[in-house]
Amino acid sequence: MCKEMRKSALLEPFSLPPELRSPFDYIRLLPKMLPLFFVIQKFGRLTCTEYFDKLNFKSEKIKSALYSMYGDRNFSALAFIFMLGWFNQKNAGYIKGGSYPLAQRMVEKFTGLGGRLTYKKKVEKIIVENNAAKGWCLLMVK
Repeated sequence: MCKEMRKSALLEPFSLPPELRSPFDYIRLLPKMLPLFFVIQKFGRLTCTEYFDKLNFKSEKIKSALYSMYGDRNFSALAFIFMLGWFNQKNAGYIKGGSYPLAQRMVEKFTGLGGRLTYKKKVEKIIVENNAAKGWCLLMVK
């Protein structure tokens, strides 16, 4: 698992969003990504449960922890391996202190720009104009 994880760390994130990438950007990464093709071929269609079954863990604690987090879902083994690789190369992580401070900063930015938040209300309809959400209609409960 560690060997595959280290190979997956070779996957470099693009610096540009998809709409700004040229074919050259993809071609440039091909030599670096060659080892990944074998990882994708080997694990691309496996679920985490199938992958964990093949690993034959000796430690019941590790086995139990992984199965409880990823085994009962239809989670991709390839996504799991890539995620661990990115953690290993310090290209992924979790928000220190949880997601609440991040969400609170988003609320402050939104309201600071003139936005208005409504909590604990059911939305009946989202108003869409030119493929963009422009507003909503709240469900009026009597």
